[in-house]
Amino acid sequence: MVDSIAFPVSALWAAARLARDRGDDGLVGELVALLEASVKEPVQRALLDPARNGTPGAVLPFRGDALDVLGLAAWLSTHTTGSGRGTRADRRYYSQLSAVEAGYFEIRGSRGTTVYVDRTGQRTALTRADRHRLANASPPRPVEVLAPDAISSALEALRRIEVSPARVSIPEEGDALLEIQWGKGSLLVPRRKEVPIEFSLVRRDGASRALVTRRMPGLLLRARSRQVWGVIAPPERVMEVHAAAMAGQGFQIGYGTEQACVIATIDFTAVGPQGLARCSTGALLDPVFGTFSGEPEHIRVPLELARRLTAVYRWLTPASLADLLVLVDPSASPSPVSPTS
Repeated sequence: MVDSIAFPVSALWAAARLARDRGDDGLVGELVALLEASVKEPVQRALLDPARNGTPGAVLPFRGDALDVLGLAAWLSTHTTGSGRGTRADRRYYSQLSAVEAGYFEIRGSRGTTVYVDRTGQRTALTRADRHRLANASPPRPVEVLAPDAISSALEALRRIEVSPARVSIPEEGDALLEIQWGKGSLLVPRRKEVPIEFSLVRRDGASRALVTRRMPGLLLRARSRQVWGVIAPPERVMEVHAAAMAGQGFQIGYGTEQACVIATIDFTAVGPQGLARCSTGALLDPVFGTFSGEPEHIRVPLELARRLTAVYRWLTPASLADLLVLVDPSASPSPVSPTS
């Protein structure tokens, strides 16, 4: 039986930020505990402790938002090291007091080595690999992470999704299997008027785990208007999808490299609205923390809290979109969270 669901760090950080804005201290506390538990000792020592203590003795001390500092520490702790460039200053997290090129945590290379720079012209220790790479190529321009403007834009986009989420409906007529009405100002609307999609069946197994069971080729996402898009399927796929829906399976739609949505169970015999399409937020939230070489490990959230979070936040999605079926499928719990709530 499923007892927890994995979520991206960026999503849990954003949920905590929005809960704090709403004054929900209880939910903030639960999310902070999860993020705190994920922070590894080297990141605690190099980033979290000095940031919380104001970097004592620094010429230009660090001052930053407590949730942002914790989110970054959890982000660095839950990513495996990759083979990216070992540059001297890939990313910088600036103090709120910084008005010059100083007062920032320098997050270096694919391993996320962190050093605080408190004065202009300060030289930080370089590894042998760093020296070799810097001797053979110009370092890229540093990227600011958790920049105030980036945070504000991302959180505002999530608030827009809350007000106007993507919705699914069964059309009365036409060639569309189903239609998706993107929310107002949605960032997920495809740039072309027709795009091929990966359409997959999602079901729960005997242990109540959700998994993608079959991918169906040959389906398209086609614009009806700027906001309304139809899923177009060949006749043989339509029959398979209807049969899967009658068996209680959900559906996952993917297009591009980062865009994906999951639709909970659908009744194709009922024309009209069918609930929400829950979409991935990685393309929106991950840039706030900067690119990172390696694979995220995510944070596991107890099932009861995961259900509450997805009920509160209509934008929130697990690391595996298929797990949404566990969270919103009415048959998964005697007290279900409805996808339309």
